[in-house]
Amino acid sequence: LQMYTIIPFAVLFLFSWPTALMIITGNGDSPRFKRVIDQFWFATSFFTFLIYPLISVVSISGLNCRKIDGRELLRSDVRQACTYTNKNSPEFVWTVLSCCCFPVGIPTLIYVIFKRFRIDEIAQEKWQNNALQLLIRKYKDLTAASFLGKLSTAVTSDHQHIHNNSNRLLTTARASNMFDRICSYGVDNACTPQAIVAYLEQEKGIDAQISEAKVVCQCFEGAHTGRLDHQEFEQMIQAVVKNVGMFSGDETVAFISVEKLRALSAFSWRDFIQNY
Repeated sequence: LQMYTIIPFAVLFLFSWPTALMIITGNGDSPRFKRVIDQFWFATSFFTFLIYPLISVVSISGLNCRKIDGRELLRSDVRQACTYTNKNSPEFVWTVLSCCCFPVGIPTLIYVIFKRFRIDEIAQEKWQNNALQLLIRKYKDLTAASFLGKLSTAVTSDHQHIHNNSNRLLTTARASNMFDRICSYGVDNACTPQAIVAYLEQEKGIDAQISEAKVVCQCFEGAHTGRLDHQEFEQMIQAVVKNVGMFSGDETVAFISVEKLRALSAFSWRDFIQNY
């Protein structure tokens, strides 16, 4: 029993040597010391978790006895007398200490290590970030099927490197060219929702609904005439490009802009849930 329970202490003593040497040599404040101490805690937690079942059984077996021919003997080794028959013996003291250190002490040590490295908080943050990424992916999938998403596809199909900076990457000349092409499909060369849908279907091969186009255009037209002028169309296109590059895929719960949160919260999730 003593031999089995001494070995873990010897191994932990060896694990602590690099840390102790750095403290002795005066390198306890160096950046490398933090990496050494982290490795010590990692090795300690892994080793104690690995030996926990076996060493706990060995420790408790020192108190597990049975009577044979009137003598109390260990069940694990009937050649040895039961340790608690003589509570003043070193074997009994060592068995009690082993039971405190291993079956009870190892879970406590692992709990302390988890708290030191915030394992529970890291796991919670990872779950929240995964949920956020799932929400963003679903938002992208749903908006891509909307009229605004289809218009985004039409804009970015000719300019694959368009990102969030619409003023730099989508010039007025490109918006003007697109405006002129759309107007050629409209009555009296007007940029109407019907003209935009015709442009998407005939030149881009994208099916679009006129009802959705009307709703989007109403958000940008100021005169409520059912048509967009050049400036209003450019504002709509820039909003489209901004929508395309809004989410980079690197967002986390701790680092996400208010603008992106507003986009997610303003989306009609209720309609999606009902249809789902």
